[in-house]
Amino acid sequence: MNSWPETLPQSVYIDYELQPRSGLLSSTEARNPTRNRTYPECSATFSMTVSAAQLATFRAFYDTTIQQSGEFSCPWLEDLGFDFHFVRFLSSPSWRMSQAPGQWVLTLPLEILAGAEMDGSDVDIFPPEES
Repeated sequence: MNSWPETLPQSVYIDYELQPRSGLLSSTEARNPTRNRTYPECSATFSMTVSAAQLATFRAFYDTTIQQSGEFSCPWLEDLGFDFHFVRFLSSPSWRMSQAPGQWVLTLPLEILAGAEMDGSDVDIFPPEES
């Protein structure tokens, strides 16, 4: 799984807003009964300040690495109490100039999804099945 680039901020500097959603599956899941939280748990909007160089790094990550829609892990989720989780974009990110010279405010509309720790070292991802 792709990870948030190390050259970008590793925590949310400005603000975030969470909107909880039910991530529970039916307890009688037939195809894989061991998983129990694999669907989106929260919609979240994270904002942070970045330099022009960091904004260029982010745009390359967004456009090329995750191709605007792939899942990725980010370091600030554990700080917020989301262990074994990953995110994907709900819509396009936005950025605007900050009041500080040479700084940009980057806004990330994300969906927080749960993974399942299977072997103690990695997270297995189970996206929702098509019905």
